[in-house]
Amino acid sequence: MSKKGRSLPEFFFVISPEGFLYGCGYYSASTASMESLRKLILAGDRAFQAALSAYENQDTFQLDGDLYKRSRYPGQPEHLRDWLDRKTICFLCSSDDFDLLYSEELARVLAEGYQTLAPVYRLLIKAENLSST
Repeated sequence: MSKKGRSLPEFFFVISPEGFLYGCGYYSASTASMESLRKLILAGDRAFQAALSAYENQDTFQLDGDLYKRSRYPGQPEHLRDWLDRKTICFLCSSDDFDLLYSEELARVLAEGYQTLAPVYRLLIKAENLSST
């Protein structure tokens, strides 16, 4: 979960009395990790392009994470600012479908979802590797 006291990107699955959620991202990203991610985004890095395409071509996961009160990148297109203006970032799906939660179908749904998020995870790991050098 952490390396040198900081949160690393991860795939997650959480069950609560209200339902469940799953996805990929940081629990709490370090400033260095987010700065590295922003550099990749602004450079139009291939890993970001793949992650953006994967995110924009699905409707299961929502982009989440605390936003700065004011945009740090007001000149960037809105779809990029949604990524750039976050203090931390994750992609999640919340559900209250208890029938799915307790079904044999759940494993397939999770596997497909995590596969969809694989390019996002690769991007976050690339940013993480850049931030630790």
